Amino acid sequence: MKKERIILIIFAVLVAAFLWNFISAHIEEGKKFPVLQHIEEARITVKAAPFQKENIEETSDNPFKGLYFSSSYKKIMFSLTYAVYDKERDLFSAVETLKEIFKDYNLEYSTIETEISGALALKFSGRYEKDGKKYEVEEVLIKKDKHLWQILTIYPYLPANKKYINLAQDYINSITLDEF
Repeated sequence: MKKERIILIIFAVLVAAFLWNFISAHIEEGKKFPVLQHIEEARITVKAAPFQKENIEETSDNPFKGLYFSSSYKKIMFSLTYAVYDKERDLFSAVETLKEIFKDYNLEYSTIETEISGALALKFSGRYEKDGKKYEVEEVLIKKDKHLWQILTIYPYLPANKKYINLAQDYINSITLDEF
């Protein structure tokens, strides 16, 4: 009888520890769940997992200063780059840069010109393969005067699983620029 109680107590402690770890993991993951965020210094609102911020600077022939934001949720990566260039930048040259980055990964893509918050935008959708795994990439480039935004998401290609597609589309569809 005493042995059974000890076993029952040990079992109860193990169950409590498991539940504590399970609940803690869900609470931690909930902190990363995509939410609508206004990023004042980048003059934009998007729905993504909470971002980490870095300052960036380029000193090439068309220098810029900007901000880079990144986050992830489950297996989806969100990034946002905001830059102010010394001279206006062409959106199509930014697409060429992206194609160069993915040149070794059999990138298949399409682009559509559009407008977001009154600014010229280019939507880029593609699929590539890396280490035998397929990925989807969705990007929006927005240009307004010398300001350039690059909103990018990458996620595993799983045609039957709409979870990643929906999160990526929510991110892309949530883009709103501040007026200035």
